[in-house]
Amino acid sequence: MHEWQLNHIQPLETLLQIHAAADGLEPIFHVHGSFGDVYCQCAAIKEALLGVKSCCVVIDQRYSILAKTAFAGHNVRLVFADGGFVNQVLTRLNVLGRDHKLPRRLLPTLYPMVAECIHAGILSYSDFLRLMTGSEVSGCFVPIEADDLLHQEACHLLSMAGAPIGRSVIVCTDNNSQVEFPEAYWDAICNHLFSRGWMPCINDAGTLTKGRTEIVLSKPWPKVTVPPHLPISIVSAAGGFIGGTNGFCTIQALFNDKSNCVHLINAIHAAGGVIKDKSGTSIKLDRFLHSVTLKNESRGFLKEIYVFSPELDDEVKAMLDNQFR
Repeated sequence: MHEWQLNHIQPLETLLQIHAAADGLEPIFHVHGSFGDVYCQCAAIKEALLGVKSCCVVIDQRYSILAKTAFAGHNVRLVFADGGFVNQVLTRLNVLGRDHKLPRRLLPTLYPMVAECIHAGILSYSDFLRLMTGSEVSGCFVPIEADDLLHQEACHLLSMAGAPIGRSVIVCTDNNSQVEFPEAYWDAICNHLFSRGWMPCINDAGTLTKGRTEIVLSKPWPKVTVPPHLPISIVSAAGGFIGGTNGFCTIQALFNDKSNCVHLINAIHAAGGVIKDKSGTSIKLDRFLHSVTLKNESRGFLKEIYVFSPELDDEVKAMLDNQFR
């Protein structure tokens, strides 16, 4: 009995608090994960609201403006709570699935074999989210950022950073679970963009697990910390985007239909058609292509290219020149 109290009383109390905060609204969604996960989960819930009409969303405070933007005009009760803590509580209580009374957890890595199926191409990430939220929408996700005030805010941030509106390229150097490009490679990319009349503007928001990259710290380019509610607005205002394999890049693939965007896939150490991530897991090259893994949802404005050379070669230059004229 004592052991049960230590392991379960506090989590049960937290679950009861979540239910009390939901105030009877169902279903209850727990939005959690990396920035890309959170943004896509919000979009899937927004779609589901066309059917369920109301819900409760438990989400980390850092994403409060994103949530308010996504669900404006809908009957949604927002409960702000530490995402990691809630995730731990729900794990200890073994909460998984689509029970209408329990929080629905939308992070695919929590579910046995779901992440593996997504990596293998057996299951689409968007299909998983739509199944869990109850969305009946197909094709492209509904947009989240459709407010002129968001565009104005994005323009203000760029102006404060010294990045010209319409002639800047937002640069995201993070690669999340994949190996990052060397600093010298990003330096060459930025210099090439600048030589073409475009101003590189480094997004130094970083990831949840990694600090700022060296190029953010050591180079003179404008820098901007992109807020979670502005990833599309700020790229649209800037004029373009280029990045490694990260959630910000995925957001551009799924939601940006105004700007030229480039996804650089680090295949410098690829062998036998696979790339090893930071943990040593081998992943097939084509699983990095949004045009393959999200072919029905990608809006087509993100161009993707494998990078096999540690030097900025003519093929990559040609793509940059074509995208940023």
